[in-house]
Amino acid sequence: MMWVYDFLEDVIKNPKKYNVHPDSVPELRKILRALLRLSLGRTKSKQDDGKDFRNKSLEPDQHIYRARNDKAQKKEDSKFNLMRHTYNGVGYWCPYDLLGLFLASMGPAPFGATKRSFYLPLTAVYGRWCSAIAGPPRGVGEHPCIFQCTWARRINQQDRFFLGASLGGYNFNPEQTGTWEKEMKMGRFNLVKKNLMIDWGFETSPSREQNGLVGTRFGNCGETYPFIAIKNRNMTINKGAIYGKTYGILAQIAPIL
Repeated sequence: MMWVYDFLEDVIKNPKKYNVHPDSVPELRKILRALLRLSLGRTKSKQDDGKDFRNKSLEPDQHIYRARNDKAQKKEDSKFNLMRHTYNGVGYWCPYDLLGLFLASMGPAPFGATKRSFYLPLTAVYGRWCSAIAGPPRGVGEHPCIFQCTWARRINQQDRFFLGASLGGYNFNPEQTGTWEKEMKMGRFNLVKKNLMIDWGFETSPSREQNGLVGTRFGNCGETYPFIAIKNRNMTINKGAIYGKTYGILAQIAPIL
């Protein structure tokens, strides 16, 4: 699976080759370093690959950026506190989401990009690459079950696109981690609450009202980061630019095992 890392590192070393603006390289480098620390990384790497994933002081292993919860007194308390890498004012703690951020931060879509010619293949590649950098069989937790791509039309300009995945990559055995699963889901919910200013609560959502407990909470779905990115970049009116409609696709992608 090293070819995924090879590609990401080549983007940084040779940005012109991928039509990446030089000004984007420092941010891409930061994103890649965080991704490497949380993912499987390179086998026997001399770098710090995988150090935030597999850490003896933070067992059981997680593909989640975390710190020990020193205030935990009972077995039921979460063993970890959720930590964040912040980009554009938004917190990230999972390599799946960091990979989506990296790909979207490389630049806009090609001129004339369509759902069939670009966005659907892009989403498929994103989903397959996610399964290559984290999760089974060498990692932990489940792979995301949903991958999402959202793009906004821009008049006489290239479209902007954003990628996201549903929550995955964590070990939530209550006997070992207490309420760690809820801690992570609350983290994703709070992203939505803060950035999209919804009036719903953690235990309520249109999906849960319609489907009961099997419905999806806000923040657990693949649209979380793409929708936040669009809102925060003010994609309808942005520095005088005129935008058309916003589109999106959801996909279930078979993992690479």
